[in-house]
Amino acid sequence: MRSRRMLSSIALCSVAALAACGGDAKGVTQPSPLSPADFTSMTDALATILGTSAGGSEQSATVGASQSAMADVHVSVDAQCPAGGTISFVGIVSSSQSSSSSASHYAVTADFQNCAARGGNGEVWTFSTSPNIALVLDVTRSSESTLADGSETGTITWSNGSRTGSCAIDVTSSALYTVSNRSYDILVSGTVCGTPVDKHTVVQAS
Repeated sequence: MRSRRMLSSIALCSVAALAACGGDAKGVTQPSPLSPADFTSMTDALATILGTSAGGSEQSATVGASQSAMADVHVSVDAQCPAGGTISFVGIVSSSQSSSSSASHYAVTADFQNCAARGGNGEVWTFSTSPNIALVLDVTRSSESTLADGSETGTITWSNGSRTGSCAIDVTSSALYTVSNRSYDILVSGTVCGTPVDKHTVVQAS
């Protein structure tokens, strides 16, 4: 089974401008501006969440959807986040199956509930959403792997120790989970807090 990918380079001068302004390009406040290193760590954590958590919920949702191939099925499922908390997915999924694989299309909202992951420097970042993030996801699953391609848009609140902030995200993601080595190959690109993000992350499944 596979799951997905996300991304890993950052425009540091844009981040510096963001830190100076204390906000993002879309006007969402960010009370505790992040250094370039902190921004990289935060987006590492966010990429890990987007790449690994949706796969767990996708497995549960596909069970119900596969019982009526290609029919639209309402789903409401939760996924555990890597370092605590959950993501709740609510919306519509359609699914089809062949002898060797299955394919699903999701049009859902994602609610981050104290959803946490570690950044590249080991710090834990915790995310919440209000209102929820809009998520469109296409998943192809076989016995060896799962591939998920999606887009995520909305506003996210983050915290790290005593620091907190909120900003807009508008990203596309791709995650590939391979059964043989139990790893996620994750790509994420777009903008986070008004700053361009292009990130590649590999995460070992627990």
